[in-house]
Amino acid sequence: MAVEILGPIQIRSGASTAVPTPRLARLLLGLLALRANQSVPREFIVQALWGGQPPASAAANLRGYVTQLRRLLPSRTGGGVEICVDRAGYRLRADAASVDAASFMARVAGARAFAKAGDTGRALDEFAGALRLWRGPVFAGDQVPEPLQAEVNALQMRRLDVLEDWMDARLEAADHQAMCPELAVLTSGSPLREKLYGQLMLALSRCGRQGEALEVYRQLRQRLRDELGIDPSRQLQQLHQGLLRGDAMPQF
Repeated sequence: MAVEILGPIQIRSGASTAVPTPRLARLLLGLLALRANQSVPREFIVQALWGGQPPASAAANLRGYVTQLRRLLPSRTGGGVEICVDRAGYRLRADAASVDAASFMARVAGARAFAKAGDTGRALDEFAGALRLWRGPVFAGDQVPEPLQAEVNALQMRRLDVLEDWMDARLEAADHQAMCPELAVLTSGSPLREKLYGQLMLALSRCGRQGEALEVYRQLRQRLRDELGIDPSRQLQQLHQGLLRGDAMPQF
């Protein structure tokens, strides 16, 4: 069982899923899962759910949503996840395996440890498993409340960081041919992530496609100059120079 927020907010138990309703109950579950095992003040929850003008019934409505979720969670989890109340507010009590965002971070930590130890195979497995937890953007289908926007954006950025780490491991494993089309898609979706461009250039060059790798650099340099008025990083420039020299296995 898991409360899932890396995509549409839902509760998964085996092959079945449940989507809490109404919308504010669903957002409440997402908020608590985003801050799993932390006490979230009532005032913050009210602000997140209703903005600057909560209704007079907000406190009562909040209690009603908590009751709805409590009824739903035990029937799906056998009590493995629980919404607790304390003096300050509410807390979703759950272990890392019961919230997909927490599972993601735990698997990433394991993958990075394997990569640091030189165990590329196990690092690849853990990175891939962590990334498979993502079904779409955080809270997909629901507008992210403004007070949570920074946390959600940070989580989305962590996914990009992990994608780059995964690509590094795949470069180490010489998975160059399969990486090229994937990295082309990733650079298109994240046009200013220089590391992804460097990884694409490396993968192309190691497939004997130096001309395409040089064209990737040219396009990035032009985009950076047009949009930000800057040149590519020193590291990317060095990779470019290595490609121009015809280095057999340029590094990045």
